[in-house]
Amino acid sequence: MVINDNTSEVVEIDTIVNFIKMASTFENWDKVISLSTSLLDSATEIIHTDKNTIQTKKKRHISYYFGYSYLMKGIAFQKLSQYLEAKECISYYSDLSWLYDSTEESATIIADFKLFSKANSLTIEILMGNREKTLEYVEFIKENPDQVLSGLSH
Repeated sequence: MVINDNTSEVVEIDTIVNFIKMASTFENWDKVISLSTSLLDSATEIIHTDKNTIQTKKKRHISYYFGYSYLMKGIAFQKLSQYLEAKECISYYSDLSWLYDSTEESATIIADFKLFSKANSLTIEILMGNREKTLEYVEFIKENPDQVLSGLSH
């Protein structure tokens, strides 16, 4: 992602995404949290650094990296039964509108993460014992059949 002025090394932000995917596959939730924090730091650096002094190599819109970092961190907290921490992460990727830049790509990514946040919020509520959310969750799955597998895996 960044060219380090001291070493001229380029680190791609997508490499961090791939590391998160690997850690998740191996159910190394502490590593997922750590890597997701690194991804968030890298995305934040891209946003806040003068574009003349940083070289960014990324495949996706910046909103994806913010959303994905919070999504995966939230899933890891959920898997560790740290539901309040998971809810906090969900609150961050539920509204990424501050990253909207009038492009279709940003609009699509922001809408996707909003949808994921709804599913994951309901999942957390149910895991925390709020059985009143069960019917709402079932309705959500009916309206979003592509979310069935992720809903069942929680």
